[in-house]
Amino acid sequence: MKETNYIFQGTTMDKELTLKIRISEAGAERYVENPRFTIQSLAKKLKIDSKDIFELFPNRSEILNYYYDSRILVYKEQIQMIDNYSDYSLSEKLSLLILTLFDLFHEHREYVLMTYKKKVLCSMSMHSFESQFKNEIKQIFHSDRNLSSGSSLLINRAFYYSLFQTFNGFFYFWSRDTSNNYENSTALIDKWASFVQEVFYTRIADKGLDLGKFLFYHSPLSQFIKR
Repeated sequence: MKETNYIFQGTTMDKELTLKIRISEAGAERYVENPRFTIQSLAKKLKIDSKDIFELFPNRSEILNYYYDSRILVYKEQIQMIDNYSDYSLSEKLSLLILTLFDLFHEHREYVLMTYKKKVLCSMSMHSFESQFKNEIKQIFHSDRNLSSGSSLLINRAFYYSLFQTFNGFFYFWSRDTSNNYENSTALIDKWASFVQEVFYTRIADKGLDLGKFLFYHSPLSQFIKR
């Protein structure tokens, strides 16, 4: 049976998922207080039984890792509550994704600044936050009907990787941003998103593809290749 999420009124999140998010957020808070906190102390903070935590997470590390996964889940829940989200432009969707994640990071900023590099950037294997972020980017681009036909050549695994690295660059900027309400970070991200939209909405890629085809079929190089 679906229950109302403790974070959002009218959410579609079920009881188990909201509890996992609640545990991960409390875990982030406990980590800032004491990086060696115990599951028992976390359960006391949440006023639940420790066995309820162990039923969802095998250990403390999984709780702390899940915090980052949960940011994507909360973001997805938020966009489901936007009636006209499908009408948003490419730049609006890209800005919304990144700015929402930073807003969510801000709620536990000290924990994020303490752990993002270790848990996400320098993880022994790809953190699920990275794969989920790339999936959200993929969904944004694949669902956009305004992309120029030639721009599809630019969208591949390397492109998604580059966008995640761009996000990490924004994170570095945001982590050091001292402007009021992170206005400089917001402006930077909005300008970047507008630039990306300009590249993918215009026919620059189409014209580049036409030029490439012409050069290939009509240049001396093409005759050499066909031999």
